[in-house]
Parts: sequence; structure tokens; C-alpha cells
Amino acid sequence: MAWHLGFPSVYLCLLLPWHLSLLVGAEAAGDASRNLLDAAAFAAANRELGTLFTIIEEQAFDEPAEPPTWDFPTKLTLRGGVLHAPPFATVEEQPDGSFVYGGFQVDLLDRMKIFASQMNITLNFQLSPSPPMYGDAFDLVANDCNTTAVNNTLEDCNKFDFIVANFYATPERSLRAQLSPPWLRSTISTVKYVDKTGRDYTTLTQASEDKANVCLKEGTFYAGVVKAKFPDATYVSCPDLDGCLDALKREECVLHCDDELQLRFREATDPSLEVTREQFNTQVSLQLMMETFMKLHSNKLG
Repeated sequence: MAWHLGFPSVYLCLLLPWHLSLLVGAEAAGDASRNLLDAAAFAAANRELGTLFTIIEEQAFDEPAEPPTWDFPTKLTLRGGVLHAPPFATVEEQPDGSFVYGGFQVDLLDRMKIFASQMNITLNFQLSPSPPMYGDAFDLVANDCNTTAVNNTLEDCNKFDFIVANFYATPERSLRAQLSPPWLRSTISTVKYVDKTGRDYTTLTQASEDKANVCLKEGTFYAGVVKAKFPDATYVSCPDLDGCLDALKREECVLHCDDELQLRFREATDPSLEVTREQFNTQVSLQLMMETFMKLHSNKLG
């Protein structure tokens, strides 16, 4: 019961049978497609989610899920940090200082509560904004959060049970935290500013050959990948995607490199941006789970 498809059982499987957890993800993505993603970008994501169903036995949906057999609490509240990364997850501050959360990963959490209720489990999520940089958010739920290697305070390390974000699944990250099964395939791509006055760059190879400036978000996995692949380019660091796109429009860089699905979402809402055809280092995305939380409940999973 604790292992499925070669992945350790994590929170998606903790409340639900694994076949239903995949159904939740696909349904949530379906809802989000009508609200967040343009048709082309969502079609790519939905195709990847659709492949999950090819491994699910048809009869898995014929009968309602059996109630859990382990001694699991009937009421559970988890604290989640949400990293603003449209269309995956959004964080919007309101005039009164409160926050509204959206995106199809937040839709996924809502679906999980519905399925939990069908198993007589009351599941609640207490959401709050995570640090805006991927590396900083990851550190808060990593098993080395409060060590000389990371050096966060114990209070910060105990703030979240999980992070809602589109982290790439890498071997290095799997050693530091429990990761949910990858459920979405994406790739690294670039975006350009259509109304620029200078030379039109469409690939990182061109930018690298001319030693032109390329914008990259700080603290991301793919920043290291891009720099290793194109060492001759000049890189401009930005704290977040909005900062990088602003720098791109000020022509401080000729291209911004990022996750393709995030770039296509921005392209769909901003006609001055155009995603190039460049793609490399295809990865799978996931939602991050806290290792200490899983250890706490591992004896209940069977």
C-alpha cells in the first residue's frame, strides 16, 4: 500500500487510493483550463496528464473507494505554503491584507478535500504565501532546513507541512524532501519581447554567440541547467518572473528563460510577449511534500 508506480507513497496517495489521486489531478487541471491556461498550453499539459489514465484499470472507477483501513485521524489540518507561479498556483493580496489563492494546484487541494470527506475524513488546508523564490521555499520543508548547510531558524522550518508549487523532480531534491509523484511534463523555453528596438533573438545559441544578456530567475533548478548549457551568455538575475519580464521589456535582456507552460500562460495574457520554439531539458513537475510529515504518519500507511 505504501508504494505505487515506483514512487514512495506521498500525500496524494495518503488520503486516497492512487488511482483516485490521479483522477483528482486530471479533473483539477480540467477546471483550470477554462480559467487559466490558453488552449495550446493546456492541451500540452492535459496530454501529459492523460497518459496517466492509460495505466489505470478501467474497473478502478466502477466501485466507490473503500474506506481507509489504517488508524488515520478523522480530522486533519495541514499548513501549506503557496508559491506564486501562474497558472500552477497564484497568490493575490487583498486590500485588507488577506490573500486569495488560485491555480490548478490549489484546485487539486480542493478536490482532495472532497474525496477525503467521502472517506469520513475532514481535511483542511491552512494556506499562506511561501517565499517567492523556489530555492528558499524548498529549503523550508527540506530535511536539512535547520542545519549549517541551510541555516534557517527552527521556527521557519516548522511553518509549513508542504509547499504548493511547480518544482521540477530531480535526484538532488528527492534526497532532501518527500516529493509527490510527478504528474505533469514541461520543458525549458524562452520568451522574447515583440516590440524591442534591437536585434531579434530567438534562441539561446544566438544570445550565447553574441554574449547577449539573458534573464533568469534566481534560486531555480533550471538556472543552473541553462548556465551550464550556454556558458558564454551573459545572465541577468531576477527575483521572480514578473521582474524578469519587466527587465525584458526594458530591453535589459534579449530573452528570458523559464518553464514553458508558465511562459505560454504569460504569452496568452500579454500580446507583447512571444514564446520561441526553443525547447530543452524536458522535466516532470510535482508538488512538494514535507519529509518530517511523512515520517510522522508512515506507520499509518501499512
